[in-house]
Amino acid sequence: MTLKYRFSLYFSFSLSLLLGIMTLVIISLFADFREDEFQNRLSEKATTALNLLVEVDEVDSALLAKIDQKSSGKLFEENLQIYNEALVLLYHTGPVVAIPFTDSELASLKQNGQIFRHKENDVLGLYRSFGKDGYFVFHSAKDVYGFRKLHFLQTILGGSYLLMVILVGLLSFYLSQITLRSLSKVTQQIQQVNTENLKIDLNRLHQDDEIKALASSFNRMMERIDDVYRSQKEFSSNAAHELRTPIARMTVQLQNLARAYQTAQDARGTINDVLEDAHRLSDIVTSLLLLSKVEYRGERPSFIPVRIDEVLFAARSRLLATNPDFRFQFAIENNSQVETDVEIPGDETLLEIAFQNLFRNAYAYSDDQQVGCLVTQTKDGLEIRISNNGEIPQGDDLQQLFSTFYRGTNTQGKTGSGIGLSIVQRIIHLHGGTVSYETPDAHTNVILVFFQSFNH
Repeated sequence: MTLKYRFSLYFSFSLSLLLGIMTLVIISLFADFREDEFQNRLSEKATTALNLLVEVDEVDSALLAKIDQKSSGKLFEENLQIYNEALVLLYHTGPVVAIPFTDSELASLKQNGQIFRHKENDVLGLYRSFGKDGYFVFHSAKDVYGFRKLHFLQTILGGSYLLMVILVGLLSFYLSQITLRSLSKVTQQIQQVNTENLKIDLNRLHQDDEIKALASSFNRMMERIDDVYRSQKEFSSNAAHELRTPIARMTVQLQNLARAYQTAQDARGTINDVLEDAHRLSDIVTSLLLLSKVEYRGERPSFIPVRIDEVLFAARSRLLATNPDFRFQFAIENNSQVETDVEIPGDETLLEIAFQNLFRNAYAYSDDQQVGCLVTQTKDGLEIRISNNGEIPQGDDLQQLFSTFYRGTNTQGKTGSGIGLSIVQRIIHLHGGTVSYETPDAHTNVILVFFQSFNH
């Protein structure tokens, strides 16, 4: 989840939670207010009826009933009962019902003077003393209008809460976009940083905040990384360049020594082995030098159309010169609807080094010193399949196949440095291609190289 969506979610959730708590508090307070107000109405009406019945001599139960019938403040499902202290019924409105309180509650009522209980209807119990006489009053009714107001308030607040949650969500998303817009720009620019473009300077931001400080810190960090990377590339380039001259001189001297007629046969074999190592070392140094030139400061060679079949045969000829028993099977297929060229844009020297390394590996780890090469023309580009019959790599050997300086468990007794396939991968990627490994059966290894055509 991105920071923008996380900020929107946290802000919306926090504000919605506060609004929800506020809504519940308002509803709870209004419910308490309704209950207190209705309790006061029951108490006032019960007290008035008791005062009229006890203190006014002209008012008896019949007259009090008529007064109650003519009253405009009659409540819904109202029931009023007045008892003396001996619990003898003196007056009632509506049907006579059992006393809604237990003996212990009546004792508490006599001591406290008032009890209120909320059941299906609200029930109020009063105890009043007039001289030596005491009276119990039980007044119950249903607060229809109060509950209607409460339900209306709940509906209004609930709808308002849902509307506010939606508005808060939209507002928080909009605010997060505005607030983090500069961070999104910085992120887009950072994504453009690669090994070919380390010297990138993030745009200066107008606002003075943490994002601007982050961009400035990133600029300073990239400057230091670029300095270190440039120093490393300069060292690699200089080291490879300095190594080429003594290796070339050593190779020429060994070749001259091997051609001398007076050299003993055993010594000539040793010289040929050393000469082969010198050739391989020269190829590695040449590859490193070319790659360092290509990668240094993002400089790419000027690619020109290169025929891939000519590159393959040139690599085959160089390998055959040092390995006479090398056998090479070559074929071309056209699976596209139209006739296409076997040309790709590239650097011929780098491509020749890459395929020479692939042929050398396939030859070295083949059971019969035979390497197959199938070039297939497709509508999207060129596919080169290099295959041999030999042991299939397993486990870590397969995972580390293109890792630098990694040598598998099947390399005992075979010369090599573990850098060949890594160089191949870097050269192929430099040309916009892909390289992968396949095993069509238990005894066949296939390296698949794919280049896009000019049209793609």
